[in-house]
Amino acid sequence: DGAVRLPDGTLAGSVLTMAGAVEGLSTLSSASFGQALGAASQTPAGLVGAPLGKPEVGAPADFLVYNSVAGSKPSAPHWRLEQVFIAGKPQISRKDVSRDEQ
Repeated sequence: DGAVRLPDGTLAGSVLTMAGAVEGLSTLSSASFGQALGAASQTPAGLVGAPLGKPEVGAPADFLVYNSVAGSKPSAPHWRLEQVFIAGKPQISRKDVSRDEQ
């Protein structure tokens, strides 16, 4: 079933990725993709007082670039992670990754 379990079968955690959580929130609720990204970045950063998730001068330039997957419906687009930037520098891009899912 894809679940993470202890040897006795007890549910032990989740295999949900952050990208999967953002996409799920934006497709299974009335939240837009931008609102879902904010819920995954700005909201937690604000709770711990970190300057992350805020596009402001002087804030860390850590961000993700997403693209809508061709053929997805405009009313419920499917998003794909394309590139990761940390401190303003590209770290990894889709062309560098051999897996289909990120």
